[in-house]
Amino acid sequence: MGVADGLLRVMPGWEINAWGHTLALDNLIPLLAGVGLFLALGAYPCVESWATSDDRDQNLLDRPRNRPTGTGLVPHGSASASSPCRLSSTS
Repeated sequence: MGVADGLLRVMPGWEINAWGHTLALDNLIPLLAGVGLFLALGAYPCVESWATSDDRDQNLLDRPRNRPTGTGLVPHGSASASSPCRLSSTS
């Protein structure tokens, strides 16, 4: 809920008129951005195993020096997912 609220708060109230209908972009663009964000976070493990040709068990802890890409990308993805939550705060 915080991600959706944060994305809606940062989007300006844009509207376009096409073929006699009003399209409210202030709801459509944050919806697409949120869906894209969560699809990217969900697809990351599959894409990483495909890109690295790694078919080992993924339930084991790896040392950061052995997997530097995953060590950097996973915190970046979680920070990107949590930034809209911080935008939704009203204080």
